[in-house]
This record gives sequence, structure tokens and C-alpha cells, in this order.
Amino acid sequence: MKHKIVYRQRLNWRWQWAFPAMALVLLGLYAGCGDGPTLPPLPSTVGRICTWDVPAGQTYTFVDAPGNLAPVSFQARVYHASTDTLCQGFDRRMHPLVVYGHGRYLPGIPTNYLGMTNLMDHLASWGDICISVNLDVVSTINDAGRGIGIPHRAELLLHAVEYMARECRTPGSIFYQRIDTTRIALVGHSRGGGGALYAVNYNATRRRRPISAVATIAPVNFGVAPMTVAVPHLCIYGSWDGDVFDGQGPDIWAQGSRAADKQLVEVYGANHYFFADQMSFPGEQQELTRAQHQTISKGFINAWLDAYLRGRNRWEDYLRGTRSFDPAIGLSISYLDADFNVIDDGVPLGTPLVNNQRGSNVPFGLQAFLDFPLMQIPDYQRGPALQADWKAGNDRLSFQFPPTDFSAFSHLSFRMSQIHGHPLNSVDRMKDFTVRVTDGGGNRAQVRLSNYLGGVPYPDLSGSLPPDNVYNRKQLMRSFRIPRTDLPSVNFAALTTVEFLFNLSNGPGYANNKGAIKIDDLEATN
Repeated sequence: MKHKIVYRQRLNWRWQWAFPAMALVLLGLYAGCGDGPTLPPLPSTVGRICTWDVPAGQTYTFVDAPGNLAPVSFQARVYHASTDTLCQGFDRRMHPLVVYGHGRYLPGIPTNYLGMTNLMDHLASWGDICISVNLDVVSTINDAGRGIGIPHRAELLLHAVEYMARECRTPGSIFYQRIDTTRIALVGHSRGGGGALYAVNYNATRRRRPISAVATIAPVNFGVAPMTVAVPHLCIYGSWDGDVFDGQGPDIWAQGSRAADKQLVEVYGANHYFFADQMSFPGEQQELTRAQHQTISKGFINAWLDAYLRGRNRWEDYLRGTRSFDPAIGLSISYLDADFNVIDDGVPLGTPLVNNQRGSNVPFGLQAFLDFPLMQIPDYQRGPALQADWKAGNDRLSFQFPPTDFSAFSHLSFRMSQIHGHPLNSVDRMKDFTVRVTDGGGNRAQVRLSNYLGGVPYPDLSGSLPPDNVYNRKQLMRSFRIPRTDLPSVNFAALTTVEFLFNLSNGPGYANNKGAIKIDDLEATN
């Protein structure tokens, strides 16, 4: 079969120079200087991003998706890098495969699947072969009891894997022996994100393709079971989302398995549609520009795939928030490593004074210390968490347990959020306090929480919703990861106590002398 290279006229200006000249332009856009966006510089082997369309007339017949449906058109566009500027030179290295699923975009537009070129081009420039699948062929399915087309989207995404694997085996194809089908990632936005998560679970028992990673942008949770498979999951969600405003993305992320690493990135001021090239939604507002939305999605998804798809992990500091793609953008990053030993995660409910290490939790002077289920607005998680309220500088919370060997782990980690509307909290003021650890020999070490991502932020107010809307502020927890190297005087092979000392005074941007926070996933981790 003869393959046709399709060039996007609107993007031609970006690729009309030989690479040395182009590199200067791209490095100016992506590398930045000072406080500007700092996406990692592009590799020097890319001459041009080329596109190839699946030939017309291809169809797919659903196997397991509900309903007796007729075959649908299988349409998709592939984005891949050439080594020259004419789309005539292609290396014969084996490239990872990224399959992208779009959301429910503009009705009646047959090319919605071409609306995420900013992300597809970026991933292709790093060596991935990316295929964006037309999911609008199932957009009219109204099957509320069975997912509103989510299972159908999942099958189409997995069919794209099979289609590209066949191209890789076909002599004469421009993808012949160029796709590494042992390294596959699924990426999806909105309903496409829900389809990607459904596909991961479905693939585990049906197709059994080796999916290495999944990344979602504001995924839906209807018709989608939490991910039960050990596949690393990155979820990006905008605090100003005016479409999936009820926290579906954080909810489905939180319920997923911890058998693999997972990360949630709440982007302050980001909405639902500006991650795409041109899409918008009536009534939805945004605090960030479209370019800022795309800097975040390109940066985090590329870094996530670099770690879990390409096996390079060159930008972990960006992933964990210690470096910023754009310092002007506020983020709340929640990261859960698959390798961990729990000190306290609130389980079981009704036992706030007992921790997971068979020890005691001692609230010294706290106004309140309790546990409660994280299943109500404005929280988006399952299972219990702890709540600590304080009003005095000598208040502290002490997690005490028998000497425990945590020497196999590199970090002390926990997640926290301020409680929206609580009288002990001040709107849009951070919280800072002291974290102190003690070992069996009585050795102590302490650090200031604000050294790690600045402290505990107040939930962001959404500009896309009315002030009295119950979804206006979402209490999404922020992860704090304290390296053992910051606590050098303590023996982690015999740790006995972790304490939060609420002993810091107020300062610019901080209201520390009183407060109410939620705590979860206090653990030693890597």
C-alpha cells in the first residue's frame, strides 16, 4: 500500500528551515531564560514533524463494547519525526508508540481528532510515533447506563495499537520496523481520557498489549472503573475547569491502584479546553493563556513518558515540582510512589489515635484531631484521611511507633490540604510549620515545610463557576517529599516518631499561628 505524507499548511512556517536555524527558534520558544517557560530543549536529530493519515475506507467492528453497533470508520492521523526537512529521511530506530484520544469537542466538526497538534508535535519531536484517533464516530451513542461510548472509545484506541503494529510488520510502509510495540502509552483528554483509562483495564484481559504509561487531561469518570492495572498514571486537571467541573479527573485518579506510580497535577487557573489547539467552551473562563495550558500539558506528559515509556527519566525534578515549566503557573502536585511503607493513611476509619505501624498518634494541644472519609465535596478521593486543627504555637501532632526500619526508602512523604471555609484558615494564605523526626537513639532532625513547594496552599477559587457553587473550591492534596538527606542526623533504620510542630509565626502570604489541615498517606517512600 502506498502511503501519503500530509503536510499541514498552517504549520509549514515552523519547518521551512534546516534544523540548525530551526533549533534557534525552538530553543527560544521552549528553553526560555529568566522566569519564562522552561520546557527541556528539543533533541538535535529532528528535521521535521511529518503526518500520515490512515487511508480512507478503514473500518472497525466492536468486539465487547455494549450495543449491536454497525462497523464504524477508523480514521486517524500519525505524527512522526523525520531526519530531514522534506519528510524523506526516517531513521530505522524503534520508536515508542503513543495513542491519543480526544474529548467531545465541537459538534458536527469531522476533524476534532486533529485538535491537539501542539501535544502530538511535541511528543513526536522527542521520538515518539503518535497516532490521534477520530472518536467522534461514537459521539452519538447515548448509553448512560453503560458509559456513553467510553467502552467504544477504548476499543478504538486499542485498535489503533493493532493497526500500527501491522504497519510496523508491513514491508514498504514508512513505519516498517520503526515501532517498538513493547513500549506503548495511551494519552487522552476528557472523554478520550476516560476511554484511555477504560482501555488500560480492558487491555489487561483482552488484548494484552504491553502498555507502559497512561496520561490523561481532565478525564471523565462515568462508565470508567478505577484503574486496577499496574500502569503509571499521570492526570492533569484545571482548577477552573468549567466542563468537568465536579472533579471527575481527581476522583478517578484517586481511586486507581497504587501498584504503579501515579501523579495528579492540579493547575491553578486552567480550564478544560485550552489544552487543545483552538477549542473553547461557552461560559468557561480561564486565568491562564492557552500557551500556558499547553506548556504544562506538553511538559508534564513528555516528562512522564520520558520516565515510564522511554525509560530515560531526564526531568523528574519537573515532574515532582522542584523545577517549574513556568514559574507564573501555580500547581498542586500529588504524587504516590508504588514503593512505600505506610505510617498512617487514616485506615481504618474511626481510629485517629492509632497508626499503621501499631503505634499511637498523640495530639498535643490540638483543637481537633479526627479522621473522616474523603468521599464528599470538596474532596476527591476514597478512604479516610486525618484532620488536625491548631490555635497555639506549642500545638503539635506526634505519630509514635516502635523502632521501624525505613532504610530502604529515600523520602518521608505525606499529602496535605487546607480545609476550605474553616474558621481557623485564612483565604489564599499558605500554611507553614516544622516537620521533626526522631529515631530510637533519641536523635532528632527537623525541617521547615515551606522549603518544599512553599507549604500548604489554600484551595484555588474557580473563575468558571458562580461563587456559591459547591464545586467552586476543590481540596486537592499536595504532596510533600522530604529527602532523607535533609534529615542526616536521624537513623532511618530505627525511626520512632514523625511530628508536625505548629510553632511558626505568621509572615507575608502565610497564616501559621492557627489552621485546619487534612493529612493523608504519611509514609516512607522512594
